Amino acid sequence: MVMMDIDQGKYFSLNHSATAIWEHLEKPLTIEELCDALTDEYAVDTVQCRKEVEEHLVEMVSIGLVLILKDLITPENYGIKDK
Repeated sequence: MVMMDIDQGKYFSLNHSATAIWEHLEKPLTIEELCDALTDEYAVDTVQCRKEVEEHLVEMVSIGLVLILKDLITPENYGIKDK
């Protein structure tokens, strides 16, 4: 999947894992809810799923593709500085 951020004037290419995560982020989810949905859909171990989801979310937040809702995710837990 390729996305464009008009404000930044940048294109972003998402790999298969990042695309699967992105498709589930239509509504706010906790990481646990997101991992539950992904492990139901794909043959992936829960621990591995959580690791990859966290890595992708950190990257997505750092480039501005995903926003953190404080009630769901604490930025400090993921090494992300709140803006």
